[in-house]
Amino acid sequence: MKLSNSHLKESIKLLKSVIIMYFIQNFIINFTSIFMFQTIGNVADSILTGDEIFKEDIVIFIMSIVFMILVLPIINYLSNIEMLKCFIKHDKFVVKQFMQKKISSVKKYDSGELLYKLENDPMEFRYIILDIVVKLFQVIVFGSILSFLILKINIIYGIIVIILSSVVVVVSYLTKNIKSKYREQAREYGQWALNHEVNMIDAYKYIKVNGVLYSFIKNYNSRFKSAMEQYVKRSKILDNIIEAVNQIKSYSSQIVIVVLGLLFYQKGAITIGAITIMLGYFTLMKDVFEQIGGIITQREYLKLYTDYVEQLCDEQEGQKKGKDNIINIIEMKNMSYSYADKSVIEKLNFTIRKGDKILIKGPNGSGKSTFIKILLGFLDDYSGNVLINGDEKKDIDMYCNILYLEQNPYIFDGTLKENINLGDDEIEEKYIEKLYTHLNLEHINLNEYSEEQDNLSGGEKQKIALARVMVRDRQIIVLDEPFNHIDTEGKEAVRKFIIECEKRNKTIILITHHMIDLNNEWRILEFK
Repeated sequence: MKLSNSHLKESIKLLKSVIIMYFIQNFIINFTSIFMFQTIGNVADSILTGDEIFKEDIVIFIMSIVFMILVLPIINYLSNIEMLKCFIKHDKFVVKQFMQKKISSVKKYDSGELLYKLENDPMEFRYIILDIVVKLFQVIVFGSILSFLILKINIIYGIIVIILSSVVVVVSYLTKNIKSKYREQAREYGQWALNHEVNMIDAYKYIKVNGVLYSFIKNYNSRFKSAMEQYVKRSKILDNIIEAVNQIKSYSSQIVIVVLGLLFYQKGAITIGAITIMLGYFTLMKDVFEQIGGIITQREYLKLYTDYVEQLCDEQEGQKKGKDNIINIIEMKNMSYSYADKSVIEKLNFTIRKGDKILIKGPNGSGKSTFIKILLGFLDDYSGNVLINGDEKKDIDMYCNILYLEQNPYIFDGTLKENINLGDDEIEEKYIEKLYTHLNLEHINLNEYSEEQDNLSGGEKQKIALARVMVRDRQIIVLDEPFNHIDTEGKEAVRKFIIECEKRNKTIILITHHMIDLNNEWRILEFK
């Protein structure tokens, strides 16, 4: 999936209210600034002509300042609140898109790299969109009105002022590519640094025990110094040069505006107040052209971050569902899979129909787990075909139909109840409490559980995972070595669960080395 115009439009739609708030904020700032500069010009003319009306203009000027001081902070506060709401909506949108990605495509990234992409790329993408849209409004609306007011004072004088204001665009255009390159390098370093930190935390015990902390820190420092030399310093130097050039240009332009203004005043074409107003308008028009320069630069950034956000949203699972969300048949046709040069599954032809009971047997390394991983979408680079209801598995959303009990279940930070219902509040608490007794889980206290303070045995984790499966009703049940690590009581609970699934005509796929009595409805898929 490409990050299409529809995605960009959806992002703008989610940010619409905060864009409007910033439009209002900029409208007030810009037009209050115009009014204030006009008032200053009127005061200058009134003083020179001895007109007492300048006192009223001073009062109006002070009131304008008070208005800016009182109103703008309120609008800015409301804008920030609205921005937070919109950003949360957009985060939910991106996360929803990300959670639909194929499992195999997510596995390509390191955990730190993925964390950086999820935290930073959507945020930068939003800021860029917001910046470009708001600046476009300011350029088109305010720039047009300001140009009219400038030319209204004196056409020739106004054209010169507009030309002097526009020089900043040239600087932005000439530096846009190098600035984009530096920004991309900074992002790559930030991504690497976070991934390195995550690795240090995950392997903290190993690092301490083996005394390799110094090596990790040395590697971190070396990469940091390299980043500083390659682009951080250069980026700062470039920014300082651009700022210095713009300041020199601004000061020299103001001198030119004053000198030209005095020449026009000498000819009687304008007043002294008009020169004052024109200096103010020059400042505002310079800001308009800086916005144009910003759009030029941000457009390059938008290209970068469009690609980055695309990586979070592409390679999605198929959205197509079976009729009434029911999987009637799964077909493997000449399906093969290899790890490097080693063939694990070769030209497998096998069919699983709704209600089938499949026992998968075979020694370790024979392909049992690979078969399950392909079925569940963990691996999708197989050859041949895997069809669901006649459609290629890659085009089908099948996860709403499956329950999977894995060998090494993941325990989330949180309570025992939260680890069983997994956020599904529709699961009745009394049913979960019955499972506590049924699976002998009452003694487990997960109120302060975290992965770093793992005090659960393999059997306890397996029972929690079994409880997750037992509280849900799905069509296909996949059990991967469900008898491993658990006690006699737990094994009996697994047997009863399998029998219950048989009675309810569930599709069951079971991998086990454990001896178990199965009725004659079961089919055997044996790997050798």
